[in-house]
Amino acid sequence: MNAKANHGAALRNPEIVNCLNTLLADYQIHYQNLRGLHWNIQGRSFFTLHSVFEQYYNQAAERIDALAERILMLGGKPLHTYQDYLDAASLSVRRDISQADPAVESVLEDIQALLSAQSELLRLAGEAGDDVTADLLTGYNAEDEKKVWMLTSYLA
Repeated sequence: MNAKANHGAALRNPEIVNCLNTLLADYQIHYQNLRGLHWNIQGRSFFTLHSVFEQYYNQAAERIDALAERILMLGGKPLHTYQDYLDAASLSVRRDISQADPAVESVLEDIQALLSAQSELLRLAGEAGDDVTADLLTGYNAEDEKKVWMLTSYLA
């Protein structure tokens, strides 16, 4: 199969589009979870975690946009309602977390779940020859593995 034909197959792969939409939904939940933690964190770690959660939700917002645009590039339609996100997401909505350790544990859990989903989608993209999606996810995984290390170190 030549590169152009393989690229065309990747552009018509509904499994990749569906997985990207699920990841998009997970990122929307992750984003809102981070906003809630940013707003509600209390205690001695307030200044540090308030800032870290803001950095994380800003990055999540960038990823949300990139994922939605990738779905469009692949001929799909990105999910775009809160109900769509709740129905499709695998992440849990977090409520009423204001203390440092539970907040960091919840972020760590979400990032580990995102890493798992991204790794599976990376595998599918590789098999389909979708190098652009694979590259996008490889970058996300590199950044998220560092976050896992940092959050785990915080909790040690």
